This record gives sequence, structure tokens and C-alpha cells, in this order.
Amino acid sequence: MKIEIGESLIYSWLRHVKMCRVVQTNWKASRMWPLQEQDKLDAFMRETEKHFRGEYNYQIYKDNKGLLQLLQQAEIDVVGVTMGNAEIACFAVDVAFHLDGANYGSRKETVERIVKKLLRSAMCLYGCIGLRCGEIIFASPKISLTVMTDLKEPLADINNMLRETGLSFNTRIIANQDFFEQIMTPVLSISDDVADTAELFLRSYQLASMFARSYNKQVDVSNVADSLSAQKSKIIDTPFKEYILHGKPCDAREMHIALVQAKEAKRTLVYKDGRTVIDSWNTKNYTTNSNLVGNLTSGPLRGWNDKGIIGIKVEIS
Repeated sequence: MKIEIGESLIYSWLRHVKMCRVVQTNWKASRMWPLQEQDKLDAFMRETEKHFRGEYNYQIYKDNKGLLQLLQQAEIDVVGVTMGNAEIACFAVDVAFHLDGANYGSRKETVERIVKKLLRSAMCLYGCIGLRCGEIIFASPKISLTVMTDLKEPLADINNMLRETGLSFNTRIIANQDFFEQIMTPVLSISDDVADTAELFLRSYQLASMFARSYNKQVDVSNVADSLSAQKSKIIDTPFKEYILHGKPCDAREMHIALVQAKEAKRTLVYKDGRTVIDSWNTKNYTTNSNLVGNLTSGPLRGWNDKGIIGIKVEIS
């Protein structure tokens, strides 16, 4: 079975960063599995088709004749499941790695395809596995700003319609700098501790880095090795930072505004060995003139390299 390099990266991310105990690439439902809540899913498919055609003139199911065909043709690039405290969390990730950016035709067609992937993944997890909650992600190292802008409102609509149907999936896009900080950085930070030959992305990175370390003072190294070596230097200098506001990912600007109004926030430090340490951050003295990254760098992330810290998550509920 062919494994794309982007899928291999997400495989490693779900295993070692999101701590998924079970991860499968190129996930497809079996035709032998009974479909749960078919009437409910049929109604959801009709409602989403009507909504996105009326609001945005998108034809997201134009190549599908019905629910069964939609689900039978579905393939999710990577699915991961993690279990803890008697709870099961699921991640369904589709990843697009195109050098020129995620592109499925025109700007409109690209947005239609991404919307369809997110909705179809939710229907697959619910109808084929019986899950009602989890993270459904479209990830890409490069998506144009125009497409990202076009996706903002449809993404909010998807989450609202899922909640109205009684499903607690959170759909989101991880792209551009967020892709680097939330996915690439933590994965490459643990690259020295992974020796699984099945993880092709990490193995290729290790190979290129090995030659870059051994020969960069003696001979010219390939452009790929030089690029990866330079990228690792950035990673060593920058732990990843993830911000969650009311259960949804947000950017640093949105978190800064929320911290000014909040009295406290939860901080989770993520360590190279997989440990996490949670504490409460008293933000009563945090003002509009405060610097979010500066607070984290001089506070919980101080001495991060010596302590084995690879990143931090800040949450306001």
C-alpha cells in the first residue's frame, strides 16, 4: 500500500504527540459493517447539501448519488484513537502536501473538496464506528490565504450543524505556520527517540540529518539535507505553542485578547518523553500591554531545552 510522506508525518504526530494507541493510515470502512443511524445521516447529508448550496453555491456532494456511495468511497488519510480515564478520543486527519499549496482545481473547487472531506469524515466516524466526538482535521503545510479566508465561515457552519445533530466533533484546519508549529515542530523534536522503520517521514529525516551532521564540514550536502538541518535548528530554538479557547484552537492574537479578560488559564507543558504537566496561570495582572509569547518564554518555558520541554498548550474554558 502506498504511503504518502504527509500521511507518514501525521501517523508519527498522532502516535507520539497526540498519544494515540491505535493509528491507521488510509482508513476505509468495510462493506460488511452495518451502518448506524442511517436515517439521521441521510437527513444530515441533505441538510448540509442544501445549506452549502444556498449559502455559498457549493456543490459538495455533486459526484455522489447518496449516503451509501459517499461513505463507501470515503478514505481518511490517518485515523488515530487514544484511550485514557475510560474515555476514547478519536482523530481523523486528511493531509494535502502540494508544493504549490493545497489545490483541487479552482479556488471554489478547493474549498468544496475540503468541506466535503470534513463532513464525510464525521459521517464515517459516526455511522461506521459509532463515535460522536473527536477531532476532524484537514492539514496542509501550505494553503493560500484566499482559500483560508473562504474556509472560515463554512468551517464554523460545519461545527454548528454537527452540534445541532447531536455530534460533538470539532472540525478544524491546521495549515501554514500552524502546521509547522503544531505538527512539524513536536514531531521533529522527538525524532532522535524513534527508531521504527515503519515511520517513513522520520526515517527520511534521520537519514538526511545523519549525513548533514557527519559531512557538512567536509563536502557539500544535498539541498534536502541542508534544508532539514536548518529546519531542525529552528525547532531547537522554538518549542511549539498551542492555544485553545472555549474548546477550539485559536491563534495568539485571539488568546491574548481572551487573557486580558480572563482571571486564569490552564497551561500544559509537553515533554520530550511524552509527559505532560498541568498548572493554573493567574492572569489577573495580564493587560493589553502584556506579551503572550514573552510571558511563556520567561515563565514556564524558561530553560525548556535542559528540562526536555517541547511545547506548551494554553487553554481558557
